[in-house]
Amino acid sequence: MDDDSRRVDPRALMPETERVLALEAGKRTGAPFTDLLGMHRHFEAQAARAPGATAVEFGDESLTYAELDARANRLAHRLVELGVRPEGRVALCLEPCSGAIAGLLGVMKAGAAYVPLDPAAPDERTAFMLAESGARIVLADAASAARPWAAGCDVLVVGGGLDAELERHPATPPAVEIGPRHLAYVLYTSGSTGVPKGVLVEHGGVCNTIATFSRLYANGPESRVLLFAPLHFDASVLDVFTALANGGTLVVAPREETIPGDELTGLLARKRITHAKFTPSALAATPWAHLPELEVVILGGEICSAELVERWAPGRRFFNGWGPTEVSVRSTAVQATDGTRPPPIGRPLGNVTHYVLDPAGWPVPVGVPGEIYVGGAGVTRGYLGRPALTAQRYVPDPFAQRPGAAPPRSRPARCGSRAPSPVRPSARRSPASRRRASAPCRRCGTSARRGAARRGRGRSARR
Repeated sequence: MDDDSRRVDPRALMPETERVLALEAGKRTGAPFTDLLGMHRHFEAQAARAPGATAVEFGDESLTYAELDARANRLAHRLVELGVRPEGRVALCLEPCSGAIAGLLGVMKAGAAYVPLDPAAPDERTAFMLAESGARIVLADAASAARPWAAGCDVLVVGGGLDAELERHPATPPAVEIGPRHLAYVLYTSGSTGVPKGVLVEHGGVCNTIATFSRLYANGPESRVLLFAPLHFDASVLDVFTALANGGTLVVAPREETIPGDELTGLLARKRITHAKFTPSALAATPWAHLPELEVVILGGEICSAELVERWAPGRRFFNGWGPTEVSVRSTAVQATDGTRPPPIGRPLGNVTHYVLDPAGWPVPVGVPGEIYVGGAGVTRGYLGRPALTAQRYVPDPFAQRPGAAPPRSRPARCGSRAPSPVRPSARRSPASRRRASAPCRRCGTSARRGAARRGRGRSARR
């Protein structure tokens, strides 16, 4: 180049065919799903189909779909009576129990979004989240209701006299209309700053995630799904709704029974769990057992080791996945069978798009590290009360082919993680490119086939 002061357009460094390959390799679109106007509608469909089937087990207690539906409906009527409306927020501060499941369903049936809180969190943190979210009504257990932060709220104590009070309300759902763009829940994540950030998650995006994973995990009426994650972690959304949206049984257990180790192994065997989702560190701390009824094991949230695949994959379906809260729980998944190397995080879910881009926002060549962007159906609305951060992390999709090509308000989400550009396994590459593409990202352990994009729905989001 004769003029060394001339700025080089980064697009000129990448052949058009490779640029198209890099963009197309991260797309997974066109998967069917029905949002039914809300997450809880999937549960209601199952309650109508098989009202006598067991929906929830907690210790010696069990609720049929009809019983759980009636309890949630009565609570929804009470919340509407208290002034709850669509887009409103109701907090849940409950230890795992059947009442917590009826509570989150009741909140959604009332048209509101539930705000899950950790009962063990410091009072200051809980008070901050209640104030920022605007949740003036809290469903809580007796211990949480006695905490200092509860003084400024309308607290409905789950258990005790609440069930008797709710008996005066109808067992049918209230006449509340919501759509896929209405809020389903607000989940607080501290991210890298330590300051809680409320992620605004809408029904439509989560319905897409649930539909994809329900097919992938083959959930059905015979499934017995363990609620392993606390409700204030978004992994719990998949536990709850891959069970209840498919006619299965959700098994809820006290926290002490889900501690990784012998307690957890005993629970899996005693409750005949067929589907369970863990973090890799939790599964690594749990001794292997035969567990013939455990058909599906799902990992996420951390880097999965080859040893875990080798130990737990034989004889069952073993999945690894990735995705931040800002893209409606998860955005990738893969079935892992090779116990000789760590599994990738997989390909994008249905109706989800991944990009790996350079600092200028252009696709990086195959095997070259870049920042992950996620776009498509799962991208959330943004951060509660943080418009500047939302604008920074949820950005316009520069690769939409035409107006309306992406879902409405679809914005790829910037995830802040780095990974090599993804490629199709059949793509021809030089040996050097092949070596670069298999190298994991130093920050998140993501390899080329794990490539993802900034989170977003018609925009992208960065974490």
